[in-house]
Amino acid sequence: MNSAPPGTRWLQLLLPFACALVVIGAHYWLIAYAASPTPFDDQWAAEAAKLYPHFFNGTLGLSDLIASHGEHRLLMTRLWSLLLLELDGSWDSILQMLANTLVLGVYTMALITAFRPLLSLASWMVFASFVAFEYALPCAWATTIFGFDSQRYFVLLFSFVGLVVMAGAPALTLRWWLAVLLIVASYFSMASGTATAAAAAVLCALQIAVGRRTGWREWPALALLAALIAGMVLAVPPVVGDEALRAHSVGHFIEAFTEVMSWPAAIGITFVPIRLLGMLLLNWPAWLVSLEAIRTRPPLSDRRWLVAALSGWIVLHAGLVAYGRAVAPVQARYVDIIMLGLAVNAACLLYLSQKFQIWRRWRPAAVVAALWLLPLLIGLGESVFKQAIPAIAEQRADGLAQTENLRAYLESGDIGALLNKTPLVAIPYGDPQRLAELAASPVIRPLLPAELVGQASVERAQQNGLARWTGHAVASLKSIALRWGALLIPLGLFLFASAAILQWRRGRFPLPSQLPP
Repeated sequence: MNSAPPGTRWLQLLLPFACALVVIGAHYWLIAYAASPTPFDDQWAAEAAKLYPHFFNGTLGLSDLIASHGEHRLLMTRLWSLLLLELDGSWDSILQMLANTLVLGVYTMALITAFRPLLSLASWMVFASFVAFEYALPCAWATTIFGFDSQRYFVLLFSFVGLVVMAGAPALTLRWWLAVLLIVASYFSMASGTATAAAAAVLCALQIAVGRRTGWREWPALALLAALIAGMVLAVPPVVGDEALRAHSVGHFIEAFTEVMSWPAAIGITFVPIRLLGMLLLNWPAWLVSLEAIRTRPPLSDRRWLVAALSGWIVLHAGLVAYGRAVAPVQARYVDIIMLGLAVNAACLLYLSQKFQIWRRWRPAAVVAALWLLPLLIGLGESVFKQAIPAIAEQRADGLAQTENLRAYLESGDIGALLNKTPLVAIPYGDPQRLAELAASPVIRPLLPAELVGQASVERAQQNGLARWTGHAVASLKSIALRWGALLIPLGLFLFASAAILQWRRGRFPLPSQLPP
């Protein structure tokens, strides 16, 4: 494995930070362009109907925080929403989006940093560029511009960091318990956190089987992980109405599974053998490195064990989505998680390339890069230009209409402003009667954003609780982020380029023309 040479340790922070700035800036630009200040869909059912009334009535308990929302128990999202509400004083969906993006930025930094020991400096910088590129694209636009989707970023962050810690943690040590805590947090982000626990258990079992985990503590630790998985599965509630979304045959499951695992190389292709080919084409680097870890039995600290854990998590998560959402397994709100698989495979392709030194021979290097990159880049282009951009424009128009119609109702009290409007297109909730009831309630109306109830109402809300001291500062930071946030992109690129040039001038990595034959 590669350790940071003297004088390059500052890169361990600067490069991931620069890439995170690019990702955050790209998402801030999208939020400024397309986001609606009006709470949308699940926000009314989860926050307006339950979370905030219980909070302000003083009846909010642990059972409310971990209550099911569909098949999920959104403890992290509920706590996050309450924190932002307290800091700002109002129910501000755009503030939620901006804050959610910071979680994505932290995850991006963790992802890039974790693969430094596996890669040479030059390969690591290429990998960091790839991660910044894919997560800056608007393929997962729905997660970006819906305030209530923080759980998708939390499950990524907690699952990834939890597996990083678990991969090298001896059983029942403090580090091992920290990994368990992170895995539990991933479950209380989304139900797919169950896959995180399963991936950790399978990894530990493999490490025991090949003799890398030894001692009596490993067995009770494995039993605890198995019990944790069983508890998570039993705690997932059945959801009435979701049966129609599930896979109803093995063939239906395989179709959905291959669609997820072959994204984006096989976008628009329904022929399963082609999807299987796309799945193999995209995922062979990570699977090969995982097999190498099992065969060579490196120390627990070796990052190839992390690759094995993440490969298992990606497959398990794809299986859960293929079973539970077989009707539409690849949606914009799922893509952030799918992109983790692309990042892991990119890191493994770079690792294999440096191991076999194929970059010294340009012809095979070009073939390997083209076979993996071209289908991926073509698919990403189709995802952005044919799917994301039209959908973003449509959502922006819908958001404007929803804000106008809800504001008309709040100003007039005439529910006719909401009736006979297309749900989730012209109004932000599926039931206009329930929407009117929630929006006009004495708890929720004072919390609504200025675009719906006026600036005076927001200023009154900022006189309560923690917002008395933080409300104006938060509002200023929000305004700056919306107006100038896109400038984080060139700032991040400048920092990245400066670091790369400095390292090249110091001879830390050669240009291709300087490689020996």
